[in-house]
This record gives sequence, C-alpha cells and structure tokens, in this order.
Amino acid sequence: MKESKDLTMIFRIIETSFFILPVFALTSAGKIQIRVIELRKDSLLVEELGGSDKERVLFITNNGNSITIYFKIERTENKMEVLKPYRMLVVQAKRETERKEISNPVYFISSINNQNEIVKTLNFDSIKVKNLVNSYSQTAKDKLSHLDLYISDRQDIRLKLMGVFDKPIFVPNKLDPKSVASDFVPYIEYYHATKGDIRFDKYHSEICIPLKFRNFISFGYLAGYNEKIMDNSHYNLMNIITSSLRKDLLTSVNILESRDRAVVNDISKEGFSFDHPNNTSFSKIFIVGSIILFDFFITETEKFSLRAVVRNIRPTDKSFRIGCQFYAQYPEEKKILSELIQYAVV
Repeated sequence: MKESKDLTMIFRIIETSFFILPVFALTSAGKIQIRVIELRKDSLLVEELGGSDKERVLFITNNGNSITIYFKIERTENKMEVLKPYRMLVVQAKRETERKEISNPVYFISSINNQNEIVKTLNFDSIKVKNLVNSYSQTAKDKLSHLDLYISDRQDIRLKLMGVFDKPIFVPNKLDPKSVASDFVPYIEYYHATKGDIRFDKYHSEICIPLKFRNFISFGYLAGYNEKIMDNSHYNLMNIITSSLRKDLLTSVNILESRDRAVVNDISKEGFSFDHPNNTSFSKIFIVGSIILFDFFITETEKFSLRAVVRNIRPTDKSFRIGCQFYAQYPEEKKILSELIQYAVV
C-alpha cells in the first residue's frame, strides 16, 4: 500500500484518469458509479449524491492498481458536489465480484464504435453543412429569427454548459429568469457564461440542443435565437429540426464501426468479456484504456445500448478475447445498465 498527501500528484491522477475511466463512490448504500463533471484549480465537481456526508471517497482501478482518493465536501451547487482532495491510497487491485459464464442463452454485442475515433471521424463538409443550415433556416423563418450550428471537437461555453448539467438550453425570456424551467440549464449559470456574447444582447430568447452520436457523444449543437419571447412550440420545432439535422449529418460521413457478432463469454455487475475476430478495423476500435460504444443483445432483437472501457485484450486460437468494465455516466445510461444487470447477472 502506498499513501500520498501530495496534492500535485493527486490532481495529476484526477486529471489523467478520472475523466476516462469509471469512477466509483463508496457510500452507505455501497459502491456507486458516479459522473465526474469538471476539474477546477483546487477542486473537483461530481454529481450530487445526497445525504449528510462531510467527506467523499472515490476510487478507480488502473494498470492493476486500485486508487482511492479522499475528499472533503466543500459545498453543493446546482446538484453538484464541490470536492477538495487531501489523501490518496494506492493498492493492488482485486476483482470484487465473480463473473458469470454465459453459455445458454447466447448473448452477443455488435455495432461497436471507439469513442475517440468517432470524434476524429466527424469532419463534415463545410459547404454541405452551410446548405443544410440555410435549408432549415428557411423552414423555421416564421418562428425563429436566426439558426446557428456549432460543430467541433472542442467545447465552446454553450456546449460546456449543456455537458456539465446534462441538459439543453432554453431561455424563453431573458428578462425573466423564472421563465427557465428545471429541465434546462439554470438561468444564473447561463447568464454568467454568456452575458459577454454579442448574441446575448441581440436576441430576446434562446434555445440550444446538443447534437449527439448514439445519445452519448456530443459533437456540437443547434442554436435558435429569437427577437421575441419563445414558448414550448418553438422548443418542439427546434427538437424536430435538430433530430433531422443530426440524421443528415451522420449519414454524410463514414463512421468506423464493427458489425461483427461478438459472443459474450462472461458477465458481472462490473464488466464482461467477449470474443472478436481480428478484422480490418480491430486495431482502431479496440485499444486498452479506450471507451467503446456497443449494443448488447440478450436475444436476436432485444438489446441495450451501453459503453465500456477496454481493460485487456488477449489472443485466443481463432480471435481475441476482450475484457471490459462498464462505463455509465448519465442517469439514462445507469438505468439501462441496471436493467441489463438485473436481467443477465442477478
């Protein structure tokens, strides 16, 4: 066992590992996978877990080690906990739950993407994008003063806000903070982040809806601005346009994907393993430490769309056996994973 109170080292571990690996909190209810939101100069923001705890214990496993970091809960803000680390323990990792071998029924995964490769792939033709936006702008001209499309692997302030809160932006009336419902980015956060933007003063209302690949990976957003107050009819229209635009954009690029039927060998609450042939896309999709997106089939037609971190890759006689750890950050992901565990493990 190694112990450290070196904050520089602790923050380095947080920065390099906590945003790419599953992070768990030790609570009175047991071990819970949590969402890590943002790293600040001297603190870490995570989703609020509730309760009256004064401290938070988080841990990850990496390179055969279990790394536990102890935090003081400084405060909560907007359903997030602001944590300050003070101690770290590193011990050799051990598998906590036994895997259940699968033979009958047969489970398999397919439609497998590498999360990093998706971001690299989504390079859209600028002329086509411009034409699409112009076309949709004409469709919405009676309801919206201006449409704006942002696509980038770098987050601007609006994309960051939507990522932090896992919510879209809808400000029906900028002169009335109470017009912003709880389902959207809080007005006070929106105001402080965007008040220096020329669009803040130019338009009276705003809607931003993220563009996502398979409901997991944000690659941009569509923004609608109006010189008048907006209501739910404007938001519904923006949802329809965003959905159509997303489909148009994603069908215009070739996204690296394995459609092989990879049979699952074993599964536990924490992860699973499967066999996959060495095809032309294998080395780009399956990289130790990378996050994959996939459909987990429990029958020929019933499936769960999930993410996992590739932990190990071992050759077999005819293919490769790949060990993964489930990766669930958002409430919907956690719900889907829980349903799979209840069906396949418990």
